[in-house]
Amino acid sequence: MQEKSQRIIDGIPIVDMSKSYRYYLSDNFDGEKCPECGENLEVQLCVLKIFEASQNLESDSIVNLAKQSKFCNICPVVVIDNKAIQELIAEGLDGEPVTRFSLKGLIDVEAVPKDKRRYDQLGTPENPIPMVPFLPPLEKPKVKTPQRNEPCTCGSGLKYKNCCAKL
Repeated sequence: MQEKSQRIIDGIPIVDMSKSYRYYLSDNFDGEKCPECGENLEVQLCVLKIFEASQNLESDSIVNLAKQSKFCNICPVVVIDNKAIQELIAEGLDGEPVTRFSLKGLIDVEAVPKDKRRYDQLGTPENPIPMVPFLPPLEKPKVKTPQRNEPCTCGSGLKYKNCCAKL
């Protein structure tokens, strides 16, 4: 089992930046369980780099997620509140509707010198953004659709044509 973060800000632990995470967006953020192992998640403080675009604007943004991100203590997983991300992105594009966005990775704020931690100073050649990119999504197992006369995969014992194929 992984060690818990030692640093805490305003009662919220800071995420462990020594490893990469896979992210999931959730529309039902309260009571969320880890989508990979089913364990409870823990709110942890993190900072994200996000690419966002509207019809007229494109931007890379840095957002601080205090209570909108939950991490699994078993898997390399972070679940992020999708509604909060949508609101933060809209603010970053002067209220224009966002047509697309992508989460790039977690920013290791602790690696930035304290005198250069202002968001407008990050990303310059003298002060590059120390980012840990997200892991790629897990491959979903491909489920083969049975032939009409094969047994149905739902376990009913019926032929596929007489069971789930009718749905």
